[in-house]
Amino acid sequence: MVPATLVLTGVDIRYQASVDAVRDLSLTVPRGGIVALLGANGAGKSSTLNAISGFLPLLRGRMMAGRISFEGEDTAGLAPHALVRRGVLHVREGRHVFADMTVEENLVAGTFALTGRRAVHRRGFDEVYGYFPILAQRRKGQAGYLSGGEQQMLAIGRALVAEPRLMLLDEPSLGLAPRVVAEIFAIIARINREKGTSILLVEQNAVMALGCAQYAYVLENGRVAAEGSGASLAADASIRELYLGVGADGAARSFRDAP
Repeated sequence: MVPATLVLTGVDIRYQASVDAVRDLSLTVPRGGIVALLGANGAGKSSTLNAISGFLPLLRGRMMAGRISFEGEDTAGLAPHALVRRGVLHVREGRHVFADMTVEENLVAGTFALTGRRAVHRRGFDEVYGYFPILAQRRKGQAGYLSGGEQQMLAIGRALVAEPRLMLLDEPSLGLAPRVVAEIFAIIARINREKGTSILLVEQNAVMALGCAQYAYVLENGRVAAEGSGASLAADASIRELYLGVGADGAARSFRDAP
């Protein structure tokens, strides 16, 4: 049995002491696996990532019950910087690059997460440029002038230089052209395959997500409505139509074995 990188057990999340966002959520991300968290807007997907990464209190939210375990350690309540130092990196929805800094300066900022873990080496930047060659071409340019797809690549690259053990990706396809989305998902699968990085992926593009993830959970009104392998959910017409917004003839494209 593959050991778990992340385990959530019976998690309840509430905002401003009155709005229940997530109820009794349990999920597992196996070591070296990609798990997708799917569902409509307001289903509780981003709230779940914010609880895992420690951002929830900054957004006036609170975990009311349950347990979050990262590599066997109870991490609920730890501050974001403490979780980053442990290797939990959250690529938030909307990219959030430092617009006035160059591409390379953004990557340098990502290395601050390595404090106390290891020395910083240039090869981490070279690795990012290997996955995203366009960033090497733009490395001296301001991040604010990058296209949306390039900014998403930079956000992922900035997390990558911090050597994540667990990467939380929130809507990496948001606002991007289909060709760029396909490229980014292929690189996400490649990072997982080559580096063994565990990934929890929140995504509304169910076809892309199920083509990338080995396992998936579907949230509805803060609860798990369905779960299973990415392939089995992609093949289930009722799941696609009821929960994923994909027509009966929709099919997930697999990125797991792509070059």
